[in-house]
Amino acid sequence: MNKGVELTGDKVTWKSDTLPELPSINENSYDVILISAVWMHLTLEQQRQSLSRLSTLLNDNGMLVITLRHGEFNDGRKAFDVNAARLIEEAKAFNLTLLHTDNDTDQLNRPDVYWETLVFTRKS
Repeated sequence: MNKGVELTGDKVTWKSDTLPELPSINENSYDVILISAVWMHLTLEQQRQSLSRLSTLLNDNGMLVITLRHGEFNDGRKAFDVNAARLIEEAKAFNLTLLHTDNDTDQLNRPDVYWETLVFTRKS
């Protein structure tokens, strides 16, 4: 069983899909969308496309939370540039406004990795 499902029970609707299209998710509205440890695996164009798609899925005043991983991958996975300032600026084109940012060390104690969390809201 997924740990998130185990912890939240029926209080959270969990969806698994693929950015940037999110083909299995209908044009429903969501109060919160969490994109965790994914953004750096998207090309710059996919990041822009994803912002567009995600903004259409948020309720007015809904929150979009995106974590950005900084640091190289040493296990062969492909990663692309992530930049908080660029993301904040691009989000404006999709009616997303920054509410909060936070920086954190890596929970796996990798000294060359750190995380940024950006929280956006969509205004009507």
